[in-house]
Amino acid sequence: MNREFFQALTHSGPSYELKARDASAGGVAQGFWGALTHSGPSYTAASIREVADREAEHARLDRGLDEAIGRWSAAMREAEASMEGMDAAGNVDDRRTFFNASVDALERLAVIAEEDLSPVLRAYFKVIHPLDFLNRRLHRKTLRLTLRSAEQSARLASLLKRNEDLVVAGDAAAEKSVRDAYREFSSIPDRGIGQFLHLARAA
Repeated sequence: MNREFFQALTHSGPSYELKARDASAGGVAQGFWGALTHSGPSYTAASIREVADREAEHARLDRGLDEAIGRWSAAMREAEASMEGMDAAGNVDDRRTFFNASVDALERLAVIAEEDLSPVLRAYFKVIHPLDFLNRRLHRKTLRLTLRSAEQSARLASLLKRNEDLVVAGDAAAEKSVRDAYREFSSIPDRGIGQFLHLARAA
């Protein structure tokens, strides 16, 4: 009686040793299974931290993308309005004013697309799950459109500057080359690439 009481008090004796061995074996098995399946308390905590870190990074990128989209959209609208204003202007002075505004907006548009939008879109790939094929494909297409818009913006601005006097004077050949370049530039207008950008933002 005294021995049983002492064993119960000290958790010693044959019955407690058997329980200890069973618990130890169960712990080893549970640890092995947790490592194999990436489950259990440690993996759950790591997963929660990983998700929280990814969401925080996603939120930071969302803010950066929103700001870049705003600047890009404003520059696109300004470029389109300036080009249309230059085409409709009735005298050389007004055409030169719209010409300068067009070149400035186009160059700014190229810089925003290349230096603001593209890095954010590339960074999104780091927070999109590798198996999320739909969103990865969406961001990849958006990035291609963004880089294409930067290239075409820079090309049109360069064409305008090379032919400044002829364009301002209303030379027919110069105007035709500018219109052709502008048509290519407008093939991915704000309403087109903008939709992809906002879809990428929401993904």
